[in-house]
Amino acid sequence: MVQTVGFGLLTTLCTIYFVRVVGLNLAIVAVAFSVAAVGGIVAGVAVGHLSDSLGPRGITVALLAATSVTVLAHILVTDTTTLFSVLVLYQFADRGASAARGTLIARAVPATTQVKTRSYLRAVSNIGFAVGAGLATWALIRDSRSTFVCLIVAAAASYALAAVILALQIRSIPPVPREHRASVTTALGDRRFMFFTAANAVLSLQFAVLEFGMPIWVTQHSKAPGWMVAVLFMSNTALVTALQVRMGRSSATLSGAVRAHVVAGMLLAFACVLFGLAGYLPMWLAVVALVGAGISHAFGEMTQGASSWSIAFELAPPNAHGQYQGLFATSTSIGLVAGSSVVAFVAVSWGLPGWLLLGGAFILAGVSLPFTLRAASSA
Repeated sequence: MVQTVGFGLLTTLCTIYFVRVVGLNLAIVAVAFSVAAVGGIVAGVAVGHLSDSLGPRGITVALLAATSVTVLAHILVTDTTTLFSVLVLYQFADRGASAARGTLIARAVPATTQVKTRSYLRAVSNIGFAVGAGLATWALIRDSRSTFVCLIVAAAASYALAAVILALQIRSIPPVPREHRASVTTALGDRRFMFFTAANAVLSLQFAVLEFGMPIWVTQHSKAPGWMVAVLFMSNTALVTALQVRMGRSSATLSGAVRAHVVAGMLLAFACVLFGLAGYLPMWLAVVALVGAGISHAFGEMTQGASSWSIAFELAPPNAHGQYQGLFATSTSIGLVAGSSVVAFVAVSWGLPGWLLLGGAFILAGVSLPFTLRAASSA
């Protein structure tokens, strides 16, 4: 939970800080986020294999500490070069830590309770995210560089504290014995898992919708008040905190998780429709549309989260959890690679037609998964 306070701060402030305070062009910031996420792609598979070989706890602690340093470096961004450098390093450390953390859960928690455990962690983490988003409201209201900088420093401190707590409180997990380790390419050669990661990558565009597109769309393309950005972040967090565990019950089996994946695509598509409409409505109707979009997005996020965790755990062999969790984290990073650019250049730039196109992609990614998994199993 400590780490997610920092994540909530950074998520709410980051895009607006680079555009309003530093004065960088929105299109450049969007490209920088996408290029930086390539670092996350590289980190996922590499760190997953290292977690199998060296043990996941030490890798997770080291990468949380590295993430703290890269978050602090956000305040050093002054131009395009430093923007790209800092975001690439941040994404590598953050995505790598996520891959190692997934391996830690897979190795330390019994298979029957892994999805439930991850649901609890998501729910508790969202309390931290809500605190971070709430603190970020202070910066959005004051709109001064010093306030933004203070909160970015606080975000960095939260990652450092999370590394210390993990090192002190979590027992060491031994690596997979050398004689039982899977080939480095085991996960990459698994057709079913590759189809799943492709579909999950598309649905992972939803992170860019909330974290990148929504703040810009609300503040620059709608008549809704700017504080709606913080309201949407906090309401998303409240819903996930209260309902994530319950939403995860439908994904307790592989078949249930696949069905939930389809539902997630539809919910995220409906959220896109409402976000798009909000840009063309009077202030209070825009607020209503945004609230509806936020609710639909939150349920889509919860459903996608639970279904993807279940599928990722169920399809992974016991001796290669690091690889599979790393590739799973990579699929999320791929969504982030395309996410900022897709949302900026399609949804934000094209308006309602772009939002509808993005919603169609979510539906296609959700509905296609059951068929692609069956095709891969029979091949």
